[in-house]
Amino acid sequence: MILLAAAAALAVPPGKGPVQIYSYPEADSCASWTTERAKTEWRWQGNEGWVLGYISGLNAFGPNPSSIAPGTTAAGLLGWVDNYCKDNPLDSVTQAGFALANELKRRSLGR
Repeated sequence: MILLAAAAALAVPPGKGPVQIYSYPEADSCASWTTERAKTEWRWQGNEGWVLGYISGLNAFGPNPSSIAPGTTAAGLLGWVDNYCKDNPLDSVTQAGFALANELKRRSLGR
């Protein structure tokens, strides 16, 4: 059964105060992401959807609505998180999402 409620996780992105971030499931680690992502269970699709939704939200509602990752595909974004999580297994998926956003912002400043 698909759960409709999102679990809330309190996260602090670099340079900002506490921000309410919603994710499901809230306690997933990068180690779990790496181990389980190849499985086709709804739970991992939820994590993938959270990452893509987070980046899409930044695109739509950031300070300059546009794309912080022009020309990048969903598979490319998820692949970046795959690599991040392999290197940082103790981080959470939420932390991986923040790191991805920061990397995309860094790259966009270099254009």
